[in-house]
Amino acid sequence: MNQILDLKEENSGFQTEFEVLTPTALPEDIEAQYQTYQAEIDALAPEIDRLTNHADGIDYAAAVSCGLVTGFVDTLWSGAEWDFKGAKAWSNRSVNEMVQTFAKKDPGFATFCEYTEKGNLRAKPKDRNRLDTAIEFLEKKYKLPGDNEWNLKNNLIKTAKEHGFAGKKYEEALQYMNVHVPKAGGWAVEKMHISASSHHLDDFCHHPTIGGLLSCICVQFTGNAIYHSGDALSVVQVPVAVNEYGSLVGSNGAWKLFSGVINWFFCVAQTAQNRRGHLMSDISGTSSAAKNQRGGAGVPGSFLSMADELSTLPCFQDAEFSKNLHKAYMKGIGTGKGQVDLGVLNSLFEGASSKMDVRTERAVGHELGRQAIPVLVNTVLVRAIYFIRRFIRQMREKKSVLELDWSELFPANNRTIIRMLTIASGTFMAVDLVDAAIRAAASSGGNAAAFAPNLILRVNFVGIGRFVLAIGADVGMGLRRGSLNQRRLKLYEQQLALMLDTRVYYRVDTAWVAVERAEQIVSDMEKITQRNVSKYLTAVSGQVAATAKASGVTLRQIGSREPARRAALQRISGSNEKIQKQQKEMEQSMRQVGQRLEELL
Repeated sequence: MNQILDLKEENSGFQTEFEVLTPTALPEDIEAQYQTYQAEIDALAPEIDRLTNHADGIDYAAAVSCGLVTGFVDTLWSGAEWDFKGAKAWSNRSVNEMVQTFAKKDPGFATFCEYTEKGNLRAKPKDRNRLDTAIEFLEKKYKLPGDNEWNLKNNLIKTAKEHGFAGKKYEEALQYMNVHVPKAGGWAVEKMHISASSHHLDDFCHHPTIGGLLSCICVQFTGNAIYHSGDALSVVQVPVAVNEYGSLVGSNGAWKLFSGVINWFFCVAQTAQNRRGHLMSDISGTSSAAKNQRGGAGVPGSFLSMADELSTLPCFQDAEFSKNLHKAYMKGIGTGKGQVDLGVLNSLFEGASSKMDVRTERAVGHELGRQAIPVLVNTVLVRAIYFIRRFIRQMREKKSVLELDWSELFPANNRTIIRMLTIASGTFMAVDLVDAAIRAAASSGGNAAAFAPNLILRVNFVGIGRFVLAIGADVGMGLRRGSLNQRRLKLYEQQLALMLDTRVYYRVDTAWVAVERAEQIVSDMEKITQRNVSKYLTAVSGQVAATAKASGVTLRQIGSREPARRAALQRISGSNEKIQKQQKEMEQSMRQVGQRLEELL
């Protein structure tokens, strides 16, 4: 700001100071800044509109109707009780068929069934249609490094036999090695807290996840198997003999680099293929378990595997959590010895083995998939109604398909469709819960303890999840809209300040006129602002009006304390026609300010 006038006066021992300033910016600079603010406001408008709910009564009625219709369909058609036993039986069959199909596609399977490993014709060929035959073939063909190295006692026996030991017991092998192949500290083997039934979970290479594949590749190149002991809560590495899938050797630096890359790709590809085959041999348990028609220890599912991998990270390490994962895999869900007790949710895993391997996770997924059908139909109906209503509306207005605004028609990525989905899914959930409660009460026969488990068996969990996601999306859009609105109001405030600077300081010719008319200008500004910008005043809690009033009070005080100055200004105002003309122009300018504010808001 530039100083035009600086005055100091004393009256009865009281000193008064006041000055008149003009802004340093030129009018054209202010206009450029104003346009910058306006451009940002215009850019915010479409996003705020997208985050604004424009649903009307018809939209709400349609959403409720969709929820009611699909809710009743769910109760009549797919609202049957949760059937874990039936789903587990289906999962076992599908997994067994998958293993057999995989084995039969292998060219070596037929030879395995007809000939021994030494190439002799079998006296009795193996049955190609038996599950245990397929598993046995896959176990022998697709060996995984580190599959049995967790059993350190067996490894010691194996090492002892390589040095001439002829026995079978660990204690004898230990004594033999300490006598014939002594080493510092002896050959005693510490327990790794890993067993044959748990090693599929403890060995990361057996996990059907990306982490499991990466672990297999690391084992192939490092020669160390990676285990996570659930009881000891530790990650250990054990040296293993790895397969050599790459054999190219270069004669110079460039060829060595090329050979290394080729070997790496071959190794990764072969490791991935070998790992897949090995997992197929384990997914249904061992061949002996299949032969005896026992389920056996299958491969852990993707969910359990990822949870186990996360439990090894420092930020997720929890002793109780890790132990519960192993309990769920080894014993299952329930109130039995060693099982994980989930309270009322235990009823979801009754009727069959609940050990959390791939077969159990597939069974749970099967039941959730059945529940998802009416939820999916509900979502499709709501989106279809949204699209059809707006398509008809635009066709009536624009009369041509080429003129349609497809961004408005598309039933996604806006708060209106999210609000409709929230209402539809909430209505669906309400109908489902009422039906579940009625059925549970009827089947419980007045037994309060049995009501909750029976209720859980009839609840559509997918519907509840869909409702929670819809609410989260709706609330998130609301918060985002509020933030953008605050930003837009701030820009409006900045525009208003620029406009006031322009009108007050650049529509006058002299500083004296500005001083003389300041009180009247502020008074007129207050009236115009109160009349034309009520919405803005509400949004900013009356800050503009308060500022105007405060300015007026200050100027009146200055005038009361400076009677001579006030009289001089009044004489100038009454005698100078030019000043009177400028007064009228100022009043007109302030009216334009009010009109501009109305346009902005």
